[in-house]
Amino acid sequence: MDKQKISEISSNSVPEELKRQNQWLCYRIEWDSSAERDQKCPKAPHWSPTGKQLVTTGTASQKQWADYETAQEFVEVTNRSLPDDKALDGVGFVFTPDDPYVGIDLDDCVSAEGNISEPARDIAATMNSYTEVSQSGTGLHIIGRAPNGLDPSHKQKDTNLGIEFYDKNQYFATTGERVTGLPEQITKSGDEFQTLQKEYNDPRCNRTESVSSPNSFDSTNVSSRQVVRTAEDYGKREFRDLYEGRTLHKSKSESDAAFFIHCFFWCKGDRDLVEQVIWDSDRPRPKWDDPRGQSTWLEWELDSAERIQNDIFEGDYGEYADI
Repeated sequence: MDKQKISEISSNSVPEELKRQNQWLCYRIEWDSSAERDQKCPKAPHWSPTGKQLVTTGTASQKQWADYETAQEFVEVTNRSLPDDKALDGVGFVFTPDDPYVGIDLDDCVSAEGNISEPARDIAATMNSYTEVSQSGTGLHIIGRAPNGLDPSHKQKDTNLGIEFYDKNQYFATTGERVTGLPEQITKSGDEFQTLQKEYNDPRCNRTESVSSPNSFDSTNVSSRQVVRTAEDYGKREFRDLYEGRTLHKSKSESDAAFFIHCFFWCKGDRDLVEQVIWDSDRPRPKWDDPRGQSTWLEWELDSAERIQNDIFEGDYGEYADI
């Protein structure tokens, strides 16, 4: 897949309050063409409006930032002389320890039809501040004010639940694609931000539901046999080789990791079906139960594979008598 422009920024929707801040930089999305399917680089390179490539979003680079108009103009002027695969994709707002702004990043909560998942909509309504669709078109960014910042005693990221909190050393790639029905400007909502942060980090609280859009795929009657044979029918013999326990990469661990990534694609992102397939395969080994942090080696690797695999199989599974 060729690198493409992710979205066109809607300048008129970006709050004027943010535009005036000298906290804007430019970014470019890059793609990993070595993957089974090109994956977006999780940390896109970013440039200052002076043309200098930055290596950090920390305050050490603060002198290289600019206001919104300057950053946006730099993108437009620079792209006139660059081929499409080298062009900048847009501008981003940087959160710093010295400003009152905080952000919430909600992942995979906007469907292809533009529908927002109920948990994500509830969060946006509770925050009641400026909210826009992310540059991928599948998430939401909420920006508010919290003069005291976020609570450092709570973690700021939970990939399982699809929510991240930021108040410094991070930037939001801005689209200006505002969610209708919510404020056009940033509101003061510090207490709400800290309360939500606590709810998503405190095991005594009830926040265990992912903000991501529910997977409408029903895997109840799908067998591992169907998944593997379907992949083979599509010419993906490597998947069956991995399923049968072969070591196709430098080590068994690397082959396991590749198998898990394949599984999330061919199992349509359904975690239950993924686990069914891997345990039915010839790959299970004692290492999978080794502790890693607060989980096991297998759970950690599956979480990683799920984050990496952004694509899913959209076809139908065939009916097969044997494998």
